[in-house]
Amino acid sequence: MKLQIPPIVFYGIVAVVILAGLQLVTTPGNPDYHKSGFVGQPAAEFSGKTAEGKEIHLSDYKGKVVVVNFWATWCGPCRAEMPGFIKLEKKYRDKEVVFIGLAVNDELPKIAKYTAEHQILWPTILATPEVIESYGGVKAIPTTFIVSKKGTIAAVVEGMAEEGPLEVEITGQL
Repeated sequence: MKLQIPPIVFYGIVAVVILAGLQLVTTPGNPDYHKSGFVGQPAAEFSGKTAEGKEIHLSDYKGKVVVVNFWATWCGPCRAEMPGFIKLEKKYRDKEVVFIGLAVNDELPKIAKYTAEHQILWPTILATPEVIESYGGVKAIPTTFIVSKKGTIAAVVEGMAEEGPLEVEITGQL
């Protein structure tokens, strides 16, 4: 006896396989980076002054991919991920990619000293309690949000971001 699959079941299975494949192809990088409830939501606006006195606003970078990193000078994993961030920032600064640091429970003089010593060229401002809350309370630092050119959150990395997967996320938004 030969098993026959009704055409509707066959085409249903084919459709599911195709859709699953499209999801894998269209979602860059680590699937864990796309599990946050913030993915697809508009990125919350924030502003602040750098240690040098420059006022920055997230909205100033509309139309660019923005890597928003919640970090601190006293945070070991934050310091460990910085060399990869520095490499990526240098590689993509001329390709519509901007990095912004939001320092948690830190002080501007310490930030200025740390960023100068480590040649961190992107702006860093203090993360206010309101900004932290608008990004879901930021449960751990470091936490990094990739904001698309459209201003929506494309990916969230809770904990230390590794250079390779982070680059995949960035290039997926270009």
